Amino acid sequence: MEEEKSVEIFRKTVRPTEITNHRFVVPAETMWAFLLQVDTNKLDIQALDGNGKTWNFRYITRGQGLTTRSRISPAAG
Repeated sequence: MEEEKSVEIFRKTVRPTEITNHRFVVPAETMWAFLLQVDTNKLDIQALDGNGKTWNFRYITRGQGLTTRSRISPAAG
């Protein structure tokens, strides 16, 4: 079984509104890293914070590809 590799795409400080609204805003110039398969509209993502804690998110679009309705939210469970 092949080991998954971690890649740093960007760093940012989470804003209070991102916490209260449960929406993590991703810099537009990094969206190349979140390409979706043709047959799906979601992608599970793991992020590491400054303390090394892993956070799970789900990138979701409505329809095909990147739209103004795209968002990254905390993954359930």
